[in-house]
Amino acid sequence: PSPQKPSLKQKTKSSVDTFFYFLLISLFGILVIFSGISKITGSSDFFWHLATGKWIIEHRIIPDKDVFGFISEHQQWIPFEWGWDVLIYILFSVTNSYTLIQVFPIIIWCGIFLMLITVARKFNIPINIVVIILLLTLLATLDRFSPRPHIITLLGLSIIISLYTSVRMFSPKYFKLLLVLPLIFLVWANMHMGVLAGILLLITIFITEIFLLFTSSKLKFRDTFLQPLNSSTLKLFALILCTCIFFIFCNPFGYKTFVYVYNHTQMNMLKEIIEWYPSFSGKLESSGILLSYKVLIALGLLSLYYSIKKKNILMASLFLVFAPYSMQAIRFIADYAVVTFFGTSLGMNYMLEKSSLIIQKTIHSLSVSVLLCLILLYSIFTISNNSLYEKINYNRTFGFGVDEKFFSLNLIKFLKQNEIYGRPFNNLLLGGLMSWEIPQQKIFIDSRNISDSLEIVNIE
Repeated sequence: PSPQKPSLKQKTKSSVDTFFYFLLISLFGILVIFSGISKITGSSDFFWHLATGKWIIEHRIIPDKDVFGFISEHQQWIPFEWGWDVLIYILFSVTNSYTLIQVFPIIIWCGIFLMLITVARKFNIPINIVVIILLLTLLATLDRFSPRPHIITLLGLSIIISLYTSVRMFSPKYFKLLLVLPLIFLVWANMHMGVLAGILLLITIFITEIFLLFTSSKLKFRDTFLQPLNSSTLKLFALILCTCIFFIFCNPFGYKTFVYVYNHTQMNMLKEIIEWYPSFSGKLESSGILLSYKVLIALGLLSLYYSIKKKNILMASLFLVFAPYSMQAIRFIADYAVVTFFGTSLGMNYMLEKSSLIIQKTIHSLSVSVLLCLILLYSIFTISNNSLYEKINYNRTFGFGVDEKFFSLNLIKFLKQNEIYGRPFNNLLLGGLMSWEIPQQKIFIDSRNISDSLEIVNIE
């Protein structure tokens, strides 16, 4: 018998659902773009990254001692993010302005969210749930929309989790696509030390696969959706993992880079830097970013329930590893939000499927879709006039260029016009800007945090 044709009512509902799907995704895309349009503010890292990129290109060498400070001169300094430094200096050189550098993170974030949305659609997660988790993820990662090398780590984590989830669960015959990962790690290792989070992610996935292989039959943990990898595929995965680990040592200073980074993370000075505070520290002021992160942690618990019921232990493994990881410092909360995106979405969807019919109809209803559209429109409008940033207690200004509330460009202009050079006794915030704008003189201090102590320095 021929299949029953859909009724006019069903066709209309399908058309409306499709319309709202693309409307919600389009509005969210605009929100991502507006979230990325922000003036350079808050941290002087941006400027010393530029100064480092310029120095490397001009001298054709990667330094291993400080070249910018007069009291830290000759002290060890390995610019382990040198690839990012060179990249943003090249972007600056194209237009002799900061515009391309500021647009670059917007492009990356659009790519990140496009990957997450594309894979989420394969799971048939309702668009209303996807958009809710997307909004929480955007808010939790908002501090990583600035042009800093952390964006490379979030891109890398997104590629790994999206590619692996897509290939592993929907296209296993394309598993060899993961062979691209070592090349990604090679570039990543020369741009940001968050590459170690990428290795942690791969190891977590690999251990999960081994656990699934050895326990699925004995413990009756076999799932019809996620079957264990066969031995040849698991060996290929092990080879990919080992190659990725090898490639992260392919940087100008090899293993010494990681020794330097480890020693850097042990500095007492980091205890006074906000982004190194534990995520649940009492020293932190309440903000929309922290609130959204805590909501994502709570929703992440649903992925554990989902994993137990559906026997998809990958999502549980990601939560159990990256939730404690993110609690170590607020600089890691964006990593958690991206890595656990699918588990959080699946967990929330599964719980709603098990809830009452009224709740299911409500969350999937047209009225909720309309409400989400209004929330997105409101967010877009209030970001453009900075009122949203005030509401979530976040210091940011919409627009391009440098925020002169934080960086005194008039001071730099005055020093240049009057040819005032020498040994400035500058604060930490101005150090990077002065290294970039007045390269002919060395500065007192900047936010590279080269040393805990200046006792060994004799200032004549």
